[in-house]
Amino acid sequence: MGIVQVVTLCTFLFGACAPAPSQLNWTHDIKPLIVEHCGECHGRGKLSVDLPNIPQLAGLMVQEVEAGRMPPWVPTRESREMVGRREFPAAALGTLKKWLQDPIIEGEEVAAVPRPKVDFGREPDAVLALAGDGYISSSARSDELRCFLLPQILGPTYIYGYEWIISRPSVAHHLVVGVLSAADVARAQALDDADPGMGWDCNAATLPFKGSLINTTVGPDSAYDYPEGAGVEVPVGGALVLEVHALPLALRTPAQFGVKLWLRADAHAVTALAFNVPSEVSCPGGVSSDPANRCSREWALAQAVDADARGNNDRILADCGQDLTSRFLGIAFDTSSPASWRVSSHCERKIVGSCSIFSIHPHLHVRAREVRIEACPAVGACELLYATDNWRWLWESSYTYATPLHVDATWTFRMFATWDNGMLAQPNAQTGESGHDGPALPPLALPSYHITDTARDAEMFSVTFECLPN
Repeated sequence: MGIVQVVTLCTFLFGACAPAPSQLNWTHDIKPLIVEHCGECHGRGKLSVDLPNIPQLAGLMVQEVEAGRMPPWVPTRESREMVGRREFPAAALGTLKKWLQDPIIEGEEVAAVPRPKVDFGREPDAVLALAGDGYISSSARSDELRCFLLPQILGPTYIYGYEWIISRPSVAHHLVVGVLSAADVARAQALDDADPGMGWDCNAATLPFKGSLINTTVGPDSAYDYPEGAGVEVPVGGALVLEVHALPLALRTPAQFGVKLWLRADAHAVTALAFNVPSEVSCPGGVSSDPANRCSREWALAQAVDADARGNNDRILADCGQDLTSRFLGIAFDTSSPASWRVSSHCERKIVGSCSIFSIHPHLHVRAREVRIEACPAVGACELLYATDNWRWLWESSYTYATPLHVDATWTFRMFATWDNGMLAQPNAQTGESGHDGPALPPLALPSYHITDTARDAEMFSVTFECLPN
């Protein structure tokens, strides 16, 4: 047995050291736990956790696990049961702590324990990627949403599985593929042709996607297999658009993006139910003291990239049975610009027809703090589809339910969010970076009014459900 005494960590982590009777070692006892519970993000690259960096990471690992921040799983345990829940069980944490109490023992080298991955049983039917070496961003912004028209595949066909292609996962927040009908392909091509760079700014126009691929992260485990017999339809003459939520400052050298597809000729068509919820976020005082009066809706709308921003937001309000006046009734404004200032939004919607919901994808931006999504039958208790009291934009994801939920037109979907527009939620005034996963560093910008689909740091709240026919 190979024994390596790297460092004694017990005094630093746990106080006085007690003799440990066991001979736990990295290879047999600890590495399999790291692979199973942390490997999705920390299996390779700069974020990898392995024996050489354990002494530096051990204290942080224990701290983050005990605080519930790692592994990142945003939904609460009260939410409907989901597949692939990320957690580091108490027994595994106890084993890690016990191993750290003595000089670290490596153990004999054995074959690596692979993290389970989606296995489609064969090579993909299509591999669609960007031309050349990929995309380089010249944007000065902290993030951008870039669209790329992918090479066409012959339809009609159904996508029953897919896996992202991304050469450097750290350069993108998430990827989405949208399916265009034949009638909209020319419009996408025109947007691509009009932009001098590769692809185009997705904010330049809204394309009506007939379906989308949204169910997986950009990490090492980036494949998704739809339920048996199900698939996303690609119609005759249709095409796919790849949306990349990119981090431009990390994209000064090329990165490759794309998708591998597994196809079948026939399937039960997956449909998407998409709801938008009001995300008008005012300032604590309602009216700002700065000369630009950035707390007014008129100022926010004047900055809009989309000329129809006022109409878009008014439609979202109307769809939820609200208007701007009712939206802010009952808000207790605070003229002191406190460190934290919370305002809520909500919406109730119904669907036409019926379906079986098998996945959910909530999408909110950086000022969101609490989220709750319910489905309520005409008679009986509501089903809690998703809830969190600690929304973390960095860890946004899609979630697949262990069992589908059958809903119809008698059900009501209720969606709630709480936003924080206090001083500590503001971006750094020098760098423009938001406090995505906590407060930004001073100097902070003054609070401003945030409205859906307008300024680059606008807020939004959308919920997408994926369904199969009942």
